[in-house]
Amino acid sequence: MRTAKIDARLGARLLVAAETTSIGLSPPRVFNRDILSYNGIVNNINTPLRLNCHNHHRHSFITHDFPKPLAAAIPNNIHGARLPINSIPKARLPVCHSRNMLATKNYKGLFSTELISPTIAASLPESYTIRALEKGDFARGFLDCLRVLTTVGDITEEQWNERYDWMNTQGNGGYFLLVIEDQGKIVGTGALIVERKFIHNLGLVGHIEDIAVAKDQQGKKLGLKIIQALDFIAAKVGCYKSILDCSEANEGFYVKCGFKRAGLEMAHYYEDPKSNGTSHRLPHDHARAHEAPANTRNSRREPLIGAMPLDRFVYPSISTFADCGSYVNTAAAIVNAIIMFVTFLTTIPALLMPTSRMWLKLHGYLVFICAMVSMVIGLVLWFDTLKTRSNLSTVWAAQPQEVQSLLQQKLHCCGYLSSSSPPFFTDSVCTNPLVAAQLSGCVGPFSTLANNFLDLIFTAAFGVVGIDVALILCIAMLVKDRKEKARYRHIDEKSGTAGF
Repeated sequence: MRTAKIDARLGARLLVAAETTSIGLSPPRVFNRDILSYNGIVNNINTPLRLNCHNHHRHSFITHDFPKPLAAAIPNNIHGARLPINSIPKARLPVCHSRNMLATKNYKGLFSTELISPTIAASLPESYTIRALEKGDFARGFLDCLRVLTTVGDITEEQWNERYDWMNTQGNGGYFLLVIEDQGKIVGTGALIVERKFIHNLGLVGHIEDIAVAKDQQGKKLGLKIIQALDFIAAKVGCYKSILDCSEANEGFYVKCGFKRAGLEMAHYYEDPKSNGTSHRLPHDHARAHEAPANTRNSRREPLIGAMPLDRFVYPSISTFADCGSYVNTAAAIVNAIIMFVTFLTTIPALLMPTSRMWLKLHGYLVFICAMVSMVIGLVLWFDTLKTRSNLSTVWAAQPQEVQSLLQQKLHCCGYLSSSSPPFFTDSVCTNPLVAAQLSGCVGPFSTLANNFLDLIFTAAFGVVGIDVALILCIAMLVKDRKEKARYRHIDEKSGTAGF
C-alpha cells in the first residue's frame, strides 16, 4: 500500500465532504456529503477539517485536529497511484480510510494576506507595504514605532519571541497586528483584538488598539489607512462590530472612518501586578510589570497618527485672539486702562485752569506711566510673535466644530498639520476626503493670521507709546510756556503795570 501526501501549503483547492469550521465563522459551515470545492481552507491554520471516507461514511472521516502534524499521509490502494497534491479526486476518495490531517498556513505573519484590503494596499506609495506582523519585525523597528504612542519598556528579543509565539499559537485567530513597512523599516502599526462572546449568538467583537505612526511619517494618512485596514479585517473574520477608545479631539477622525460615539471609556490601572501575587497570572505572560501610559487619558488615543500623536492635536480658537488672554497679562491691561482713564481726567482741570502748572505736571507724569506700561505690553507681544507657531500647538485647543470649520473656510485649508492630523470637519471648503487631501493644513495660514493679528496689537501698543511721548513733549513745552507767563506777570506786578 502506498501513501499520498496532502500538503495544504501547495494546494489552492481541496475537495471537501462533510463539514469544515473556519476561523471567525460561527456556527461552523456544514457541507453535504457530495464532493464540494472549498477554496479558503489552505489559509486557516488549526482549522478542523473532516473528509468523508466513503467506505465508512456513517462513522469514519478523514479528520484533522490541532495540534497534529502539518501534513498527513492518506492511504491509497488504487494500484500504487498517488493522490494529486492539490485535490482529492472524487473517484479515489471512496478508497481512502479515516486519517488525521491538518491544513498548513501558507504565510509568514500572524494572519493570511487574504485579510489585507487590496484597496488599501494599492493606495499606499510605491515603496510602502501593508502586511501582518512578522517575527522579524523586532529588528525592523516595530517597538520604536510603538514608542511614539506610549511607553514600551526594555523588551529583549527573547521576550519578543515568547510573546509573538504565543500570539501565533494559542492566540491565533484573536490577534491581528498590522504593520506598514517602508524600505525595511516599520513606519506604522495597529492591532485588532477579536473577542469571542457568548452573547449575540456567539458573536465576535473587534477591539482596535495601539494605532501608531512614526513621527517622520505623520501627515501621510497612514493612520487612516491602518484604521480602514483593521476595519476590513474585522468584517472579514466575522465581527459584528468594532470598538475603540479615543479622545474627543480625535472623534472627528474616527467618524470619517465609519465609527460613531457609543459610550464612555473608563480604566483602572494597577501599580504592580506582581505585588498582587503571580500564581494567578495569565499563562505565557512574561512581560514586565505594567506601566501606566505616558498619556494618562489613554495611550491609544493618539494616532495617527501617533500621532497625530498627534500629539496631541487641538483645534484653533478665534475667541483666543479676541481677548488676547493667552498673550497679554489681563491685570496689566486693566491697570493700563485705569491709568489712561485717570490721565484723561487730569486733562480737564489742566485745561480749565490755564495758569495752573500743578495739574499739567500731574498729567505729564501719568502720561509717562501710561507710555511705560504700553511699551512693556508691546514688548511682551513682540516676543510672543517670535514663537507664535509653537504657541499655536497649545492654542489649537478643544473648540467646537463650528469654530474649526469657520477657520477652514476663512483660511481655505483642511485640518491642522494636514487634512488627517487632526481630521478636518466637512464644510463648503473641505467637502470630502479627496478634496481635503489636496489642500494644505491650517497650521501655516493660521500662524500667519496669528502673526498679523499680534502685529496689529503690538504696533498699536508702540503707536500709543509714540503718542504718549509726543504728549509729554507738548506738556513740557506748555509747562514752560505757563512758567514764562507767570514770571512776566510777576514782573508786571512789581513794575505797577498789572492794571494795564
